Amino acid sequence: EAVVLLSSATGADLTTGAGLAAAAINTFGLSGSDMTRVTNLMTGAIIRSGMSAENFGFAMQMVGAVAKLVGLSIDDTTLALAAMAKAGIQGSDAGTSLKVMLLNLQPSTKTAAAVMKELGIITASGGNQFFDATGKVKSYDEISKVLAQSLRGLSEKQRIAALEAMFGTDAIRAAAIAAE
Repeated sequence: EAVVLLSSATGADLTTGAGLAAAAINTFGLSGSDMTRVTNLMTGAIIRSGMSAENFGFAMQMVGAVAKLVGLSIDDTTLALAAMAKAGIQGSDAGTSLKVMLLNLQPSTKTAAAVMKELGIITASGGNQFFDATGKVKSYDEISKVLAQSLRGLSEKQRIAALEAMFGTDAIRAAAIAAE
């Protein structure tokens, strides 16, 4: 029933709807009892952002496994993809950009680490504000707030340079949207 509602609300055929729901549940290690919640979540994101169910599926294919790996919930991943779609970035392009952004929450270069330290994302004690005290990644909303706060007061030129240094060219779009 949940898949039928997802399909009818989004205009997707039943095969697409069932595939989206099954892939999301499997990727995030959820159970069949989560089906209604997951399909409601996806339906809302698809309708509110204006993306197609097919583009949502392509985006989730690209980011889902990495989102699960870093500890981002299906709720936060769906929210991030909807935010990107509202900004005009959809499908595998959105999923790839978000995937790379998530991987770069922990800096992988000296330049990224230096910029994060300069902006206060990495603290003097070595903590990273994208993660809680136990090392668990924070929610998409909290990550967005950290980015927005750390970029506050920068000129456009400085903001672009900081986002590119921290996240690279593939993820700058996802990071810029999160910061907004």
